[in-house]
Amino acid sequence: MMNLYISIMYMILMEKLRISTYIATQWQLFINSSKQSLKCVLLYNGNLFGAVLIGHSVCLWEDRYKDIKRVIYLLQYHIHQWIIYVELKTVCFLLGQHCGYTK
Repeated sequence: MMNLYISIMYMILMEKLRISTYIATQWQLFINSSKQSLKCVLLYNGNLFGAVLIGHSVCLWEDRYKDIKRVIYLLQYHIHQWIIYVELKTVCFLLGQHCGYTK
């Protein structure tokens, strides 16, 4: 089973970080994934606030697509509609490309 820690109480989290107003369109979701871990971070558009860690997993299942799909569902992406950013290695990882494969 995947050990996944997700904060779905964004308003309480933002209040604790002294972020007074939360407007979903001003935030972006950054997902970093590797073979062993997955991290989800909210980034503010104007660099006014630091990164807010909202999801972390240290043990993933074999099916990475289902892991990412589950995380996006648990983060309630359908409500917030953040722009999603990932590293190029995550794109390659999701496409099934191996290290050193350049085509």
